[in-house]
Amino acid sequence: FWQGALLQAALVGRRDPATAQALARQSLDNMGSQSTIQDRARGLLTLIDASLAMGKVDDAANAQAELARMLPNTPIAQLAAARVSLARGNLG
Repeated sequence: FWQGALLQAALVGRRDPATAQALARQSLDNMGSQSTIQDRARGLLTLIDASLAMGKVDDAANAQAELARMLPNTPIAQLAAARVSLARGNLG
């Protein structure tokens, strides 16, 4: 079930970020023990993208913080942190 919601979130992301955000949250909430760390990271990245597209920087920051805890010091977590920082107007 969560796989379909995550795929749908990724597909509608640019066109309808509010729906993408809701579907990504639903997917993350429904992930169980069968999901992998890559699945959870994909869900968090989709949530970050949708949140930033709507200007919901705090929501994006919360998802980014979870991603950073899950995958510390990885390029994808660092890129997500940079995107959130830029959205907050931090250029340095």
